[in-house]
Amino acid sequence: MSDIYIGLENIEKEIGKINGFLNSEEIKGISNIFKKEDILFAKLRPNLRKFWFATFEGVCSTELFVIKAKDNKIYQKFLYLIIQSKNFLKLAESKVFGTKMPRTSWEILKNYKFLLPPLPEQQCIAQILTQIDKTIEKEQKYKEKLKRLKQSLMEDLLTGKIRVNHLIKEGVEDV
Repeated sequence: MSDIYIGLENIEKEIGKINGFLNSEEIKGISNIFKKEDILFAKLRPNLRKFWFATFEGVCSTELFVIKAKDNKIYQKFLYLIIQSKNFLKLAESKVFGTKMPRTSWEILKNYKFLLPPLPEQQCIAQILTQIDKTIEKEQKYKEKLKRLKQSLMEDLLTGKIRVNHLIKEGVEDV
């Protein structure tokens, strides 16, 4: 068994990423076992839309469903995309019980109906959408880098650490 424990707090909402993990030896109580390529989906507060495609094996909170396709008719990455779909998430959010700690149940989710294209088409769809996700992630990192650069430049310019007097041309002062 792995020493890695994933709790709800370790999964970023809406983006399918983990932000760390704990050592399973530190956790008291019951945990679920997950394998590489299993899908973790939060049953507690499904409106937060916490899901993750496991890239390693470990144990996780019992507040997470561990989902794996039953047979070879569905590609696991395609199933992961289905779980992220608007209609699946809407179903998970609409059928909750408990007021302070709303949860969804497997009895509700397991009957979700969706179109199942042939396996090669599922793989192609998953590959295309995974590549788009990677591009989005890359662009978000670049955006964050530009934000940090802007913040740094603003600090230097507004405190006078960097002067721009030599850039001022006639008529520009009025801007």
